[in-house]
Amino acid sequence: MLGGADVIEYEAHKRLNKLHIKYLIAYCFATLGDWLQGPYLYALYQEYGLDRGQIQSLFVAGFTASMLTGTIVGHLADKYGRRLNCCLYCVLYAACCLTKHSRSYSVLFVGRVLGGIATSILWSAFESWIVYQHTSLSKTVHPLHIEKYLKRIFANATVGNTMMAIVAGLVSQHISDRYGMVATFDFAALALFVSFFIMSLFWEENYGNQIATSSEQLNRCWNLLKSDSRILFLGLIQACFEASMYSFVLEWTPALEVASFEDDGDGSFEFVEEKLPHGTVFSSFMVSIMMGTWFYSKWINQPSHGPIERLLLFILMVSTCCMIVPPMTSNRGLRFISFCIFECCIGIFWPAISTLRSVYIPEDIRSTMMYVFRVPLNFLVVMILIPNLALPTVFLVCSFLLFLSVLLASLLYQETQTTPIQQTRYLVHDI
Repeated sequence: MLGGADVIEYEAHKRLNKLHIKYLIAYCFATLGDWLQGPYLYALYQEYGLDRGQIQSLFVAGFTASMLTGTIVGHLADKYGRRLNCCLYCVLYAACCLTKHSRSYSVLFVGRVLGGIATSILWSAFESWIVYQHTSLSKTVHPLHIEKYLKRIFANATVGNTMMAIVAGLVSQHISDRYGMVATFDFAALALFVSFFIMSLFWEENYGNQIATSSEQLNRCWNLLKSDSRILFLGLIQACFEASMYSFVLEWTPALEVASFEDDGDGSFEFVEEKLPHGTVFSSFMVSIMMGTWFYSKWINQPSHGPIERLLLFILMVSTCCMIVPPMTSNRGLRFISFCIFECCIGIFWPAISTLRSVYIPEDIRSTMMYVFRVPLNFLVVMILIPNLALPTVFLVCSFLLFLSVLLASLLYQETQTTPIQQTRYLVHDI
């Protein structure tokens, strides 16, 4: 028979499971709205008659808007509510989808700006909301259980995100073939509406520091980055890795579209352009991410697993090796294998970095700090896109950024060895 304390903890565990369900459903629909736009965004711009330079400028506009407005939106999330910020993501991204009905470059430009702001919210406010909801139960559940649940939810969120990417690829293909490319963006807006509806009805609101002004929040973030090198390292690791990841997303298609020469039977050779099976390749990447997340889930369930910082260091080293392959060889098979391994590393990186952010970032400025992390990330992506670098050069830059992340991760790991996490945990902060 359960005692009083056991009953309280049992009820808290039930609340955590319910929290996971309502979070994952809303989050998956939110990411579905994002993924549905990916397969046909570039193709739609081409259909509208935009040249490569114009299309590239639209992507630059999105990343720049995310960089310039991120910290402001982060402060608004802490002050006025994380749930409200997540709902704002749905509104902004749905508006971005509607702009695809216009062929006007100006309207499409506005749409990319809205999309850039929305994407920044997706990768920040949702995580801030779920971490707070977990920490609010810390008085009734043992802290180790809270950390275990956090690791699990981040792993499940990555799996859900990957599954939505696979669904988006299949659904967008069907919708595009039957109703046209623009219809896929309408369907994305519908998925965003469902996410908005779920959050509005079933999510509780939570906040960071509601008293401080935007400048005060940013000043505190700056002071914290100067005083706590671990948070600084964490932010720079995220910037270097995800800048390489976004660059990879834009460049994997031309990297695998390798031309070849075939013997035509009379001793001469004919130039043949090999057709790339985009759908199969994309599905392979998504399966690779799921394999990485599966590995992470198994790893964290081992009672004697090592520190996450050490695992992070290892996958960053592997990622660096993967990005060196494209400049070294034009063999499509080798490039494909290296890309799949890199995607597997992404499947480990996402839940690992989310768990570390939940440990190191103070609760009252969580959203603001996470947006601060994205400023150098977006800056790096813009700097890679603007010069229109040759394909091998892009991957060399990615390799260099990943090598920097390895150095930073080694410093972070050394810091945790001298100062254990348990002594400086920010997970529970004035709740």
